[in-house]
Amino acid sequence: MAAVTQVLTVRAYADAHVQQATPSTNFGTSTTLQADYGSGVTKRIYLKFVVSGVPADASLSAAMLHMTATSSSGAVVSAKPGSHNNWSE
Repeated sequence: MAAVTQVLTVRAYADAHVQQATPSTNFGTSTTLQADYGSGVTKRIYLKFVVSGVPADASLSAAMLHMTATSSSGAVVSAKPGSHNNWSE
């Protein structure tokens, strides 16, 4: 039996950015997300997803994150799974 490919689009459930200069501040209510590693102030983006609608017998073969930058210095962005999800906006 041939494998069936199905695309499931999932939007972020929560998002926030944090910055090195103010580590206890959560910018979850900001209207933009900021990532910056070149200015001397590290800023990181956190996204939380709730994935539903995947059949129990299905297997996940790939995931893609699509983001659009409003400005760029040509930096490369990497995505990594978080070690916990106990944060909120």
